[in-house]
Amino acid sequence: MEKTISLNESHIRRLVSLVLEQDEDTYGYDEFDYIDAFNRVFSNWLSTTQNIDVSKYPLSYLLKKYSARFLLAHKLMPEEDVDEDYVIDRWSMPNIGKDILQKGLIKYPSLREEGRFLERFGKAIERFISSQNYPTYVNVNMEENRPYQIETNYEIDLISSLKSDDEQKFYKHKLNKNFEDFIQNYLGMEITSSQYGGVEVKRPNIVLKGKDELIKNVINKEIKKKIREISNNTIQRMNLEFEEGPKLNLKLIFKYGPSWEKKSEIVDKASQILKKMGFNADKFKVSRG
Repeated sequence: MEKTISLNESHIRRLVSLVLEQDEDTYGYDEFDYIDAFNRVFSNWLSTTQNIDVSKYPLSYLLKKYSARFLLAHKLMPEEDVDEDYVIDRWSMPNIGKDILQKGLIKYPSLREEGRFLERFGKAIERFISSQNYPTYVNVNMEENRPYQIETNYEIDLISSLKSDDEQKFYKHKLNKNFEDFIQNYLGMEITSSQYGGVEVKRPNIVLKGKDELIKNVINKEIKKKIREISNNTIQRMNLEFEEGPKLNLKLIFKYGPSWEKKSEIVDKASQILKKMGFNADKFKVSRG
């Protein structure tokens, strides 16, 4: 009989917290660090428990002879998965090294700053955000789920954005540029791995608030209806495309028959419908598909 387990928001947050805590000692390192961690623990185990001078033997020989015993001694793999002939290879070594860090078998070197970035520089960051003069339809918030790893969320009220006269555009690849310059030039920190003593700035998230409402209640129920009324049954379908900015493009796919001039006339009338509803023609346009 299957059992269903229900999780509320507090349960989910607790699970996420536990996962982050488990990964706390491994994030920010790369494959070379995991391999190095493995070699340190493996070499120390050989010298202290097997009385072996590792400098006298090739690593390949030591791996072939002692891999199984090492893994079982540190409970790095289930017993049923390890036989006496098991050999750690170049592909499994980074994963084993990561497990070693997670188990706390070694305190691996780190240049990570103490504390939290947003707590340390909170007031300066608030002043920076204010200095960007974002439109009122934009809400900016930053998260730091792990120390010195920053993720920025841009919440944009989509309808207000499409009706605004400003020329502000939100492109993911450009949004972090000013923030990174601010961190380096004003706060004096590098944009690099937090394990190297720097700040990691994740690619920003753009959240379009009111997107479903716009599509369902405004575009599908109002705009498309009005366009069909002026099209004389010449439109086969209308495709809505979202573009970075954010921008919208409503493509009119015509049936076979209408002339080029007639199609242009309908597109112009449809554009006027959007304009009368208050939409900015540069941000919400109509075109032929």
